[in-house]
Amino acid sequence: MRAFLQGVAAVAFVALIVSGCGEDAPDAASSTEGEDTAAEMAEQVAEAFVPAADQFGVEQFKVVYALEGQETGTRTMWVEDYGARVGMEDSLTLYSERQHKLYYWDGDQSHLLDRPDGEVYSTGLRVKASEPTAFATTPASSLETVGYERLGEKTLVGHTCEHWQNTQLNYEGCRWNNIELEFLNGAGTDRILQQSVATEFVEGEGIPDRIRALAE
Repeated sequence: MRAFLQGVAAVAFVALIVSGCGEDAPDAASSTEGEDTAAEMAEQVAEAFVPAADQFGVEQFKVVYALEGQETGTRTMWVEDYGARVGMEDSLTLYSERQHKLYYWDGDQSHLLDRPDGEVYSTGLRVKASEPTAFATTPASSLETVGYERLGEKTLVGHTCEHWQNTQLNYEGCRWNNIELEFLNGAGTDRILQQSVATEFVEGEGIPDRIRALAE
């Protein structure tokens, strides 16, 4: 839902800039400058919604995560065409509230089902890293810039992954082929508040029809 809200907010923000906030008519010079500024800002915002294709190093797979912390339960992600199409299912408990959500990203389209009435929320905006990949797809040099240190390697679900840690922020993660296999989030505290660990990885398994149906 966070990705959808970001998209809606960004569009509203750009629309506000383009349409103007005041009722007084500006002079020609300020009007031209305002149009240029609005166009530049609109272009910058639009760049955030580039389709997230080719973000994974495996063409097609399913990965299941066990979550513990503020969110507890399972998250299953299916990927096709290196990330051009992604499906996700959350079966979680958040603050004692049971949640079941289905997501489907296809090209630049996003679809979410998390409402009891069965209504699907869809948008033509797909935020970069709209799937759980931010740590996994960040270049090593960028991780080091923000305080991560490479600890070596670990083996999870049959794959040897890069093991990284940020002691200042209390983050720790493991990634393989741009796929997150483990992430521990301490959010700058002295304890782990949320963790996600891969428990199953199946290469070649595609997105289920019930997930694809969100786009119908």
